Amino acid sequence: MKATSEPWLGAILDHHKRIERLITEVRNANNPQDRRWGVRELAQLLTAHSMAEEAVLYPDISEYESKTHAVMAYEEHSMTKIQLAKLEKLDPMSEEFQEKLGHIEGALQQHMYQEEGTWLPALCDKLPPDEKSRMSERFMEEFDHYQSGAKLQIDETHSSTTHADWGCRPVMPCKPCRMTADPARGRREYTRRLGRQRWQ
Repeated sequence: MKATSEPWLGAILDHHKRIERLITEVRNANNPQDRRWGVRELAQLLTAHSMAEEAVLYPDISEYESKTHAVMAYEEHSMTKIQLAKLEKLDPMSEEFQEKLGHIEGALQQHMYQEEGTWLPALCDKLPPDEKSRMSERFMEEFDHYQSGAKLQIDETHSSTTHADWGCRPVMPCKPCRMTADPARGRREYTRRLGRQRWQ
């Protein structure tokens, strides 16, 4: 899809790229701790991205582009969330985990192909200028809201477990622990890894 000057569309395309990178990181991780952490990061990003789309983008797809496409998009989001929840319950080093991750990746690729190939370009052509401006503001507002909430949940989950559960070691503590030991450095890395920057 061609580059765009529309902030809301640029943010969506950026999220898609980050989702693909996170899936690759999870697949290539060689220990269970990194895979569990990667799945949590993926779930966080997908939740924030999908909630922003469902609250802001899909109503406009239904109104200006296609009600059928909007319904399909909602359903695909729901199925992906269900599959991701199942993934979190699996042994991260098992073959079943890799198969489930591949299934999720295939579903996401198809969904993103539909959005980038037809739905979003058509919507961008049909949206009135004032609605484009409103969408850009509201999309990032919704995304930031759910992204912040998911980050807090991950932090609380970590604080309720021991460092050994997360594979922390004195010479290589986990990401939340690095924030405690070196707040400035840890916050930068934690921000980068969770994709809190809107554009790279």
